[in-house]
Amino acid sequence: MADRWFCRVLGREMGPLGFEDLVEMARSGTLAGGDPVRAERTDQWIAAREVPALFASSESEPADISSARGPLADAATQPIHAARLPGKRGLVLGGAAVALLAIVAAFAWRLVGTSAEDPDAPATLDERFTQNFRERFLPQAFELVGGRSPLHFWKVEPEGLRFTLEDRSDLNYCAVSPRIVVKGDFEITAGFAILDLPKPTQGFGAGMQVSVEDEQGERASVQRVHRQREGHSFSAYRGRLKEDGTYEHSSHMEPVGTGAKSGWLRLRRQGTEVLYEVGDPDGQHFTQIREQDFPAGDVAKLRLALQTGGSPTRGDVVWTHLDVRAQELNRLFEPPRPSTIWRRLLVGLVALMLAGAAGLGVWAWVARRAYLRSAPSAGQASTT
Repeated sequence: MADRWFCRVLGREMGPLGFEDLVEMARSGTLAGGDPVRAERTDQWIAAREVPALFASSESEPADISSARGPLADAATQPIHAARLPGKRGLVLGGAAVALLAIVAAFAWRLVGTSAEDPDAPATLDERFTQNFRERFLPQAFELVGGRSPLHFWKVEPEGLRFTLEDRSDLNYCAVSPRIVVKGDFEITAGFAILDLPKPTQGFGAGMQVSVEDEQGERASVQRVHRQREGHSFSAYRGRLKEDGTYEHSSHMEPVGTGAKSGWLRLRRQGTEVLYEVGDPDGQHFTQIREQDFPAGDVAKLRLALQTGGSPTRGDVVWTHLDVRAQELNRLFEPPRPSTIWRRLLVGLVALMLAGAAGLGVWAWVARRAYLRSAPSAGQASTT
């Protein structure tokens, strides 16, 4: 595997890369099995999964459930003994069990219908896009921004989505942008952690930002930055597009408390106003630092970014969460929803248990009545 390789990820061609680089990208989830790759010595592209030793086999044989037996199957094979038929107490307990299962089924159904709702969210924010980067990252849901090779500046780790810009790098900006269009009022919240962010020697401040831009080019961002004079600060930025195509910039700074290396950034639009908010590390309390005008048009660009502000400064940060609530969201992709599938399976399982319990209750009632009707005849037969 001494060849050098090229690959295509998210529509961008990368390379040449060493085989060890491909292995690392596959291990981190950046390179999927269906992504095309080719060796430097050939022009033929093949799927990454066809390259020997690139992906470790993690598939296991599915468990054999053909011989599994549940309690209902065992009960159905047992002979009926009149002496063991349930009395009144058994029927009462059976009815209580059926009622309990009905309550559980109703609760599970309610869980499926309301799991995506938050009673604290505004009533108008009916649609939601959320990502917990500590649990998973959907590459098809995001576009990478930054230089000719953005894959070199970020990677997926257990702590979240990590961005790193070295002080010797000529790139001063990198970001991920979800493939969504946000319409109407919205609430965009992102969690962050700073690993290393030295004081810059020049420029307008290095740090992290959650930024939005509408279809007309109007911009707003809430930032956690380190500035040359102000030190560690939160910043509320507004970029107004002028007729000549340039921007009128305005920003408001708020100092950061000692040790505030993690927390939350939030942008909220209500009508034609945008609110800038920052949250404590546990995300339970948010403070508004600024409110400014912002058009009500569709937001075509939403980015989570790391920027050095024009200074040769190192930045090493992690994005942990992204939560977007809006009146309307247009997804330019369709992510899988395994959680919904599991909830539906739970509802189906509870419904089967309920039906089985009800069937056993009816069977016990019918069998007991049959036994009681036949009991006098059995007594007369024994006296003759």
